[in-house]
Amino acid sequence: MCRRHYDRDLAKRKREAESPRILEAFTCKGCGIEVPSTVAPARARNSRQFCTRPCMSKWFVKKKSEDAAAARSSSARACRQCKCDISHRKPQAKFCSVFCSDVSRGARLAEPLAPVECALDGCEVVFTPNRRGTKCCSENHGQIHWNRVSRAEGRQKPSPWNERRKASYHQRRALKRQLPADNIRPADVYERDEWVCGLCSAPVDRNLTWPDPLSPSLDHILPLSLGGHHTMANVQLAHLSCNVRKGNRVEADAMSA
Repeated sequence: MCRRHYDRDLAKRKREAESPRILEAFTCKGCGIEVPSTVAPARARNSRQFCTRPCMSKWFVKKKSEDAAAARSSSARACRQCKCDISHRKPQAKFCSVFCSDVSRGARLAEPLAPVECALDGCEVVFTPNRRGTKCCSENHGQIHWNRVSRAEGRQKPSPWNERRKASYHQRRALKRQLPADNIRPADVYERDEWVCGLCSAPVDRNLTWPDPLSPSLDHILPLSLGGHHTMANVQLAHLSCNVRKGNRVEADAMSA
């Protein structure tokens, strides 16, 4: 403080010390002890109700719990889902249990649905759905089923048949048969074979595309159905018509047929 305010505060304290106040006797609301009258400075408050601060804190905590219990007993409340009585629960509670809360927000069903068979072709798993309208046993099967149906109905157009899809298609065929499979780009095989058909030894026009019979295609020298691997050593360039004519035979048998 500055000198001016310090002198003013000092004079105020002297006046209070010269004229003390007598605090009247009272009974503590918390513990019920009789507190005798005392002499205190003039600035002390006379409306005392508790003997100590801890006693005051305990009394307020007890009063708060009693008020909450009285509020719960006076107002009857019901669960929003099953309408049972929840007056014994906390004032902010809205449901009687976690189950009713999950049913109300749609996380689970109040009663289990009947078992159904997975809608994906080839999957015959029978499962109990968690939601109404669930058609497949898993999220992956549901996505595959939705893609097939939407493409069949024309709501979803298939992605273009580019080099990435071609490579994934051939690699997936080998993996389904549990055979070794490399990530092979058909364009790399065509460049390696210098755009010459490995079956008829005729040149292949690189400007033609599927489904032209003379368009380039990827052929497995030993077919995957006979145990051939999807590796660079077992693939070659072939005309689409030559590849179809060969089928799942080896090259010598296909050319002699």
